Amino acid sequence: MRNDVGPSKNPEIPNYLGWAIASTVLCCPSFRIVAIVQSAKVNGKLASGGYAGAVEVSRNPTLWVWVTFITGLGFTITTVIMIFVVRHSLDAQAQ
Repeated sequence: MRNDVGPSKNPEIPNYLGWAIASTVLCCPSFRIVAIVQSAKVNGKLASGGYAGAVEVSRNPTLWVWVTFITGLGFTITTVIMIFVVRHSLDAQAQ
């Protein structure tokens, strides 16, 4: 008699850890830590057998990855605009 556990009937739950790490590397605002921690919680919930909890927790990393990405994009656009304005202003003063 075997005690092996068969394939799970529940579908796989994405943890978005890859997206959280990518947004950390590319965007760099302070929300990156939250995105990674929330992603890691999904696997912890699944390991403890809490499928419903893992589904609920899986929504959090998605939110934080998007918040990180949009905030990082906003910082980048703001920085580019400020650099353009400062260079334009310096060029105008030089003439």
